[in-house]
Amino acid sequence: MVDSPSPDGSYDVQDFVQTICQLEAPMAISACDVIPFSQARANLSELADQVKAGAEKVITKNGESYVALIDAQRLDYYHQLERERIHLLLIDCANKGLDDVQAGKVKDAKVALNAIKRSRTDKSRT
Repeated sequence: MVDSPSPDGSYDVQDFVQTICQLEAPMAISACDVIPFSQARANLSELADQVKAGAEKVITKNGESYVALIDAQRLDYYHQLERERIHLLLIDCANKGLDDVQAGKVKDAKVALNAIKRSRTDKSRT
Protein backbone atom coordinates (compact mmCIF):
# COMPACT_ATOMS: atom_id res chain seq x y z
CA MET A 1 0.00 0.00 0.00
CA VAL A 2 1.09 3.55 -0.62
CA ASP A 3 1.28 5.19 2.78
CA SER A 4 3.92 7.83 2.52
CA PRO A 5 6.53 9.08 0.11
CA SER A 6 10.09 7.81 0.17
CA PRO A 7 12.78 10.06 1.73
CA ASP A 8 13.28 11.86 -1.60
CA GLY A 9 9.58 12.78 -1.70
CA SER A 10 8.53 10.31 -4.43
CA TYR A 11 6.20 7.35 -4.29
CA ASP A 12 7.06 3.86 -5.50
CA VAL A 13 5.25 3.35 -8.80
CA GLN A 14 4.74 -0.40 -8.29
CA ASP A 15 3.19 0.20 -4.86
CA PHE A 16 0.96 2.85 -6.39
CA VAL A 17 -0.22 0.55 -9.22
CA GLN A 18 -0.90 -2.29 -6.76
CA THR A 19 -2.93 0.06 -4.57
CA ILE A 20 -4.96 1.25 -7.55
CA CYS A 21 -5.53 -2.35 -8.67
CA GLN A 22 -6.84 -3.29 -5.23
CA LEU A 23 -9.30 -0.40 -5.39
CA GLU A 24 -10.65 -1.37 -8.81
CA ALA A 25 -14.05 -3.03 -9.03
CA PRO A 26 -13.92 -6.75 -9.81
CA MET A 27 -14.31 -7.78 -13.47
CA ALA A 28 -13.08 -4.41 -14.72
CA ILE A 29 -9.92 -4.22 -16.79
CA SER A 30 -7.54 -1.91 -14.97
CA ALA A 31 -4.02 -0.65 -15.52
CA CYS A 32 -2.57 -3.67 -13.70
CA ASP A 33 -4.33 -6.00 -16.15
CA VAL A 34 -2.53 -4.51 -19.16
CA ILE A 35 0.85 -6.17 -19.53
CA PRO A 36 3.63 -5.74 -22.09
CA PHE A 37 4.40 -8.88 -24.10
CA SER A 38 7.95 -9.12 -22.76
CA GLN A 39 6.70 -9.00 -19.17
CA ALA A 40 4.00 -11.58 -19.93
CA ARG A 41 6.58 -13.92 -21.40
CA ALA A 42 8.74 -13.62 -18.31
CA ASN A 43 5.83 -14.09 -15.87
CA LEU A 44 3.49 -16.43 -17.75
CA SER A 45 3.06 -18.91 -14.90
CA GLU A 46 2.14 -16.15 -12.43
CA LEU A 47 -0.23 -14.54 -14.95
CA ALA A 48 -1.89 -17.90 -15.61
CA ASP A 49 -2.50 -18.33 -11.87
CA GLN A 50 -4.04 -14.83 -11.68
CA VAL A 51 -6.27 -15.56 -14.67
CA LYS A 52 -7.35 -18.89 -13.19
CA ALA A 53 -8.30 -16.95 -10.03
CA GLY A 54 -10.61 -14.70 -12.07
CA ALA A 55 -8.49 -11.92 -13.59
CA GLU A 56 -8.37 -11.13 -17.28
CA LYS A 57 -5.17 -9.80 -18.78
CA VAL A 58 -4.59 -7.76 -21.93
CA ILE A 59 -1.14 -8.29 -23.37
CA THR A 60 0.29 -5.46 -25.43
CA LYS A 61 2.88 -5.50 -28.18
CA ASN A 62 4.57 -2.31 -29.28
CA GLY A 63 2.25 -0.35 -27.01
CA GLU A 64 -1.00 -1.63 -28.55
CA SER A 65 -3.37 -4.36 -27.36
CA TYR A 66 -2.34 -7.66 -28.91
CA VAL A 67 -4.03 -10.63 -27.19
CA ALA A 68 -6.07 -11.37 -24.08
CA LEU A 69 -5.44 -14.01 -21.48
CA ILE A 70 -8.64 -15.42 -19.96
CA ASP A 71 -9.68 -18.59 -18.18
CA ALA A 72 -10.61 -21.44 -20.57
CA GLN A 73 -13.98 -21.95 -18.87
CA ARG A 74 -14.78 -18.26 -19.30
CA LEU A 75 -13.84 -18.50 -22.99
CA ASP A 76 -16.22 -21.46 -23.39
CA TYR A 77 -18.92 -19.40 -21.67
CA TYR A 78 -18.30 -16.45 -24.04
CA HIS A 79 -18.60 -18.80 -27.03
CA GLN A 80 -21.83 -20.23 -25.61
CA LEU A 81 -23.24 -16.70 -25.23
CA GLU A 82 -22.28 -15.94 -28.82
CA ARG A 83 -24.08 -19.06 -30.10
CA GLU A 84 -27.15 -18.21 -28.04
CA ARG A 85 -27.18 -14.68 -29.46
CA ILE A 86 -27.02 -16.08 -33.01
CA HIS A 87 -29.94 -18.41 -32.23
CA LEU A 88 -31.98 -15.50 -30.86
CA LEU A 89 -31.28 -13.49 -34.02
CA LEU A 90 -32.36 -16.43 -36.18
CA ILE A 91 -35.58 -16.80 -34.17
CA ASP A 92 -36.21 -13.06 -34.57
CA CYS A 93 -35.71 -13.32 -38.35
CA ALA A 94 -38.05 -16.33 -38.52
CA ASN A 95 -40.71 -14.42 -36.55
CA LYS A 96 -40.41 -11.45 -38.92
CA GLY A 97 -40.77 -13.83 -41.84
CA LEU A 98 -43.89 -15.37 -40.31
CA ASP A 99 -45.30 -11.88 -39.73
CA ASP A 100 -44.68 -11.07 -43.40
CA VAL A 101 -46.50 -14.25 -44.45
CA GLN A 102 -49.47 -13.38 -42.23
CA ALA A 103 -49.52 -9.84 -43.66
CA GLY A 104 -49.48 -11.22 -47.20
CA LYS A 105 -46.04 -9.78 -47.97
CA VAL A 106 -44.95 -12.80 -50.00
CA LYS A 107 -43.48 -13.46 -53.42
CA ASP A 108 -43.24 -16.59 -55.48
CA ALA A 109 -39.78 -18.06 -54.86
CA LYS A 110 -39.12 -18.91 -58.51
CA VAL A 111 -40.06 -15.41 -59.65
CA ALA A 112 -37.87 -13.80 -56.94
CA LEU A 113 -34.86 -16.05 -57.74
CA ASN A 114 -35.16 -15.36 -61.47
CA ALA A 115 -35.25 -11.61 -60.76
CA ILE A 116 -32.09 -11.88 -58.66
CA LYS A 117 -30.33 -13.90 -61.38
CA ARG A 118 -31.35 -11.36 -64.04
CA SER A 119 -30.07 -8.52 -61.84
CA ARG A 120 -26.71 -10.24 -61.36
CA THR A 121 -26.40 -10.98 -65.07
CA ASP A 122 -27.19 -7.35 -65.94
CA LYS A 123 -24.57 -6.09 -63.45
CA SER A 124 -21.88 -8.43 -64.82
CA ARG A 125 -22.47 -7.17 -68.38
CA THR A 126 -21.85 -3.54 -67.43
